[in-house]
Order: sequence, then C-alpha cells, then structure tokens
Amino acid sequence: MNHRIKDQKVLERFRQLIKSISEDQAINPLETPAEQNARIQRAKKDYVFFIETYFKHYVTSLSADFHIRIAKIIKGNKHIKLLLALGRGLGKSIHLNILLPLWLWINDDLKVMLLVSQNQEKACILLSDLQAEFAANQLLAHDFGNQQNIGSWEEGRFVTKNDCAFFAIGMGQSPRGLRHRQYRPDYIVADDLDTKEVCRNPKRLREYANWICEDLLGTLDERGSRHIQATNIFAP
Repeated sequence: MNHRIKDQKVLERFRQLIKSISEDQAINPLETPAEQNARIQRAKKDYVFFIETYFKHYVTSLSADFHIRIAKIIKGNKHIKLLLALGRGLGKSIHLNILLPLWLWINDDLKVMLLVSQNQEKACILLSDLQAEFAANQLLAHDFGNQQNIGSWEEGRFVTKNDCAFFAIGMGQSPRGLRHRQYRPDYIVADDLDTKEVCRNPKRLREYANWICEDLLGTLDERGSRHIQATNIFAP
C-alpha cells in the first residue's frame, strides 16, 4: 500500500470519527447554569458518569469494574508506573488513550501527554482519536471550553487553548528533551509496543526494555508523573 492510499484511509477514518462524535452530542438550550455546573462537578468526581455523559459514541456496554478501578488508581496517584496486560476487545486503548487522560484533563491534572506506539504512524492515529474529541465533542467544549488552538493543531502534536500539550512518538524514537513550556510529560501511555517478531528476538526485547527504562521513563516530569504501559497477552 503506498503512502497516498494510506493517508486517504487515515483521513477518511478521522472524518468518520468526527462525524460520529458530532452526531452523538446534544446541548440543552434550556439548561440553567446551575444544572450545567452540577454536571461538570459530578463528571470531575465520577468516572462512569463522565464517560456516559460525554462519550456516548463509545458506550456499547457498562464500564467494567476493572476499568473503574484502574481509573481511580491512576487518578489517585500522581507518581505511578503501571503495567497492564489486557486481552483484545477489553477497551484498554479507549480508556487509557482517550477517556482517562481527558478525565485527568478536566480535573486540571494533566499538562503534557505522550502517547507511544509501535511506530510514529500508529501513535499518530491513536492520538488523533483523542484530538477528535477536542475538535468535535460539542458537550465537552460547551462545559470546558473550545480547545482547538489554531497554529498548534498538527497531526501527532497539538496544544489546547488552556495550554495542555499532546505528543505522539514511535517506539525507539528519542523523547529526550520533550516538553511544553516548563512542563515535561506527566502522563505517558505506551500502547501495544510488542509485536510477535520482537518477542521472538531476545536482543530486540532487551533493546526495547532499555529504551523504556532509560529514555522513556527519563523524560517524565519529576513534579508528578504517570507512566502506563498496556499490552495484549500474546507471547510469554
């Protein structure tokens, strides 16, 4: 597949996602400021309410107990390194790459997010799902402000109007020196870094492990940082 066809497919996927998000949101014009404020305050405290209120396009079933437990653990610990092994279809990417960082964001508990995947292209696609929420989620914008920041809204790196930065890199790329203003990454999520080919190669596994422990963890903000690594269980 050439790059042009790939780019067209990625762009069409993004357009469909924007359309899905836009169609799912409805703002009540008769709502009072008190009702709006009550929703905002509850969303900040209640992860399930936050999801079911702002992200109906992702709600196909009730959130699992472990989703809620993981969210509370991560939110309750400003310094945490967490390795999660979850099977396919259990929503790890949706929760860890989109919903949970946005929950931290509405609680003013996120400054710089770094999303890491197997390569730059995949990382950018994963980050674009979160970026689409800022672009098209009308209720989220209604309650927390329109965050599209003209001039700082690129694929793989963007900064919101309230000055939070989001970056995407591929496995093995240098994250050293990555920061926004005085802030270094305080939320790093590494999603599906392993491949079957890498798992069959002990040398490459050691290289990956060294890169994570030295380069990736070395870029975390010392004032408070969360590193979440999530993977499927497909190899010993």
